[in-house]
Amino acid sequence: KYVDYNGNGGGYWQVVTDKEIERNTDNWFRYGTTNEDKRWANAITVTAEAREAYRKKQTGEDPDPTILPSNNPTGNGEANPEILGYWVYIPRYAYEVQRRDAIDKVVDPQNFDIVFQTADEKNTPAPSCNSADSVWVNGTPTDYAGSGNANILSKDYRTGCWPNNRTYIANSSNTTWATHPAFTWGDTELNGIWVGKFETTGKISAPTVKPNQHANISEYIGNFYLAAKSIGKEDKCNVGGGSSSTLATGRPTLKDDLVPDSHNLATTTSHMLKNSEWGAITYLAHSKYGAGINTSYTRKSNVSKNGAVSDSSDDADGDYDSFGYSAATGCGPVSAGSIDSYNSNIVLNADTIESGLACGSAQKAYNGRTGILASTTNNVYGVYDTAGGVDEYVMGNRTTSSSSQTTSNKRYFKTPAKSPYVDLYVATPNGPFGVKPSWSSSSAESAYNNDVCTFETCGGTATYETTTAQSVSWGYQSWGGTSSFFVYAYAIWASRGETSFGGNYASPFSAKTNHDGVNSWESGSRAALLALPAGQ
Repeated sequence: KYVDYNGNGGGYWQVVTDKEIERNTDNWFRYGTTNEDKRWANAITVTAEAREAYRKKQTGEDPDPTILPSNNPTGNGEANPEILGYWVYIPRYAYEVQRRDAIDKVVDPQNFDIVFQTADEKNTPAPSCNSADSVWVNGTPTDYAGSGNANILSKDYRTGCWPNNRTYIANSSNTTWATHPAFTWGDTELNGIWVGKFETTGKISAPTVKPNQHANISEYIGNFYLAAKSIGKEDKCNVGGGSSSTLATGRPTLKDDLVPDSHNLATTTSHMLKNSEWGAITYLAHSKYGAGINTSYTRKSNVSKNGAVSDSSDDADGDYDSFGYSAATGCGPVSAGSIDSYNSNIVLNADTIESGLACGSAQKAYNGRTGILASTTNNVYGVYDTAGGVDEYVMGNRTTSSSSQTTSNKRYFKTPAKSPYVDLYVATPNGPFGVKPSWSSSSAESAYNNDVCTFETCGGTATYETTTAQSVSWGYQSWGGTSSFFVYAYAIWASRGETSFGGNYASPFSAKTNHDGVNSWESGSRAALLALPAGQ
């Protein structure tokens, strides 16, 4: 059900009626540039009972049903059991590519120029005018953006390669503009994608997407994958995931036969968020349609301890954390621009799954005065937990098995996943991702794999396009001074956003890796939805 927010801090979500949708009033979403217009479309998934009650109200069968979704405030301590998940729509767009390939000159952090599209429009970027053998002269590639190093011969892709082709032209392949790759799903062009508004919560066997709860953590990546695809309708093409191991404590592994459509969707399928989809959220956020590059939202969600249960079994929300630490979903900072950590005295357990004080105070909850600063729009309509919270595993895998499926330690990702459900970075004997470019400055594959990136292999992921050095030589050279690691032979899975404990390093531009998809007390995940018939 599409929803709109009623009120300011402490308000609540209301279902958008069929008449409001038919009239296309746009009151419930506006992708504009003013603070009032940055209203990204939101939706909720609900229980079967709530969905049926809403249907009866709309048809007049029961004008006053006892169950209606989204009429209880959330954020003030009242849980709403009818709501299973909150979702945000990322509409299809083209953006001006700032670095087409890694051989192009780096640029300073700045907003992305964006033009919204429909599925019948597609732009591809013009070729680069740079080449690997003419990037450097008499030096090593250790340049930072804006340093003026005379050894740099590579040109700025926008102003040096195509200075007269910066204007957006629909369906062009001769400009600096490209349709973001996240909106191409195999052979299908998408009008947009729905992404989890918050990190995944709930039990791993019954995933939810809700604020003011512990993010679900400490799972093998294959189990995160299974949980995400169980939210929507069964998709027979979405194979993969699962684990053949147990945690060190002996907790049972997730079964492969999770019941699909746990969120009662009509035709929509679900999957675990991909690396490119993370990039699509990040670029829209850092544009005039989002919070923008100069806002303080890139350092958020630094609650460091809020009553995590630490025993040998799941608590009611699926959290499993032997350290007693866990990030609550939707938390904002102590104050605007602050990176200080803070604690919460609220204990989230079987008796208190959700609390408006899970972030330490109501004002730091997702719909509070400082909580909204953690959103990609700096208001209640955006996506949360992209900076801080927990490290989010995303579907980005360095593979050598084939060009069409993942490779992994079989204990942690038992059945390979296939494209387009995962972004694959294929290492071939004489190809990228494992073969160091001649001009690269680093001897570490986790760094120099950035240098082999092109738009075709890594475009739109907020990795090489948003580094501060043309050749990454160490781990903190992404915009904002955050992590810039790329997947490599011994760390094959990508993770994004950093943890609440990352302090200065928590940022949507953070790019980290995990060696084999093992469980971690600081790792979680996020789900996405597509309006595709099952089996496509």
